[in-house]
Amino acid sequence: MILFRTDIDPAAGVGTFNRSVYLASLLRHRIPILFCLPGQKISSRLEKKQLSFCTPEEVMTRTETRPLSVVFDLKTYESRDLELVRWAGDQQLKTVQITDLGLDQQPVDYTIDASLQPMILYKKNKQGLFGPDYVILHTKFRHFHRIKKTPSKKIKEILMIPGGAFNYRRLRKWVELLCAHGYRLKIFPEPWLKKSHKKILKRIYPALKFVGKVETRARPFFEADVALIPADRSAYEAAACGTPALYFCTGREQEYLADNFEKLGCGYKILPEKEDRDIVAQIRSLDVCQREEMGAQGKKTVDAGGVYRIIDFFQKKAII
Repeated sequence: MILFRTDIDPAAGVGTFNRSVYLASLLRHRIPILFCLPGQKISSRLEKKQLSFCTPEEVMTRTETRPLSVVFDLKTYESRDLELVRWAGDQQLKTVQITDLGLDQQPVDYTIDASLQPMILYKKNKQGLFGPDYVILHTKFRHFHRIKKTPSKKIKEILMIPGGAFNYRRLRKWVELLCAHGYRLKIFPEPWLKKSHKKILKRIYPALKFVGKVETRARPFFEADVALIPADRSAYEAAACGTPALYFCTGREQEYLADNFEKLGCGYKILPEKEDRDIVAQIRSLDVCQREEMGAQGKKTVDAGGVYRIIDFFQKKAII
């Protein structure tokens, strides 16, 4: 059995939770899976996927079955999580930490960090998988990565993921601006966006569409000429599909990630003091050649095969 310790972070969202669930869904036919979660509300998500779960306290006291290994995928580590890390080490279980940017490093056997470059460097003898070759993306991203994407002469389709950088008032301002310039805008709605607000926006702006519940965001990314996205997991998704991206940032971690993607030529960081006023000018500045180069560089950076490399690594290291 392999144990996954993950959670939904109030500030960072469901990113770590979703990638652990997806990795577990690919492993469940090879080894029994058990999730370690503290909240019933989160556990209900696992029930729908027929995945077993227990609390952190139950893991350390149960005697009927002991996990072979423990995978930690958390944004922040509380005292009970640190206790679980120590317990796994004392029990001589194989431990894995999935993290980003080298943050909150734990004393585990192996680390998986898909960052282009970590903010906090690892020790030279640190074992694990490092770099964008190991980002955990749905297999459909690999499918669209293989399809040649020819950029249109004129930008028409824009995909937008507001993230935590927006509220309703600011989102409406952007929608009005982009639709007024003739763009067909498709938005992934955030939890903070009310149904009533969506209805109002769709009624006023016929060129606006909201993406409904989808298994993966791969197709919407592939179909877009440009993506307006937060500098987080979305940046890897856009790159895998060969879609040029404009990144808006909240916090130093997103600033750092956006800078790294910009240096590689996958997209541009939107400057905070200009994003509301000059976003149309920044979109128009992306000519066909630039978008083609960005798309090619994105696909070169992220090939979306990371989850399979991780599974192979788990087999070689007897983690599963």
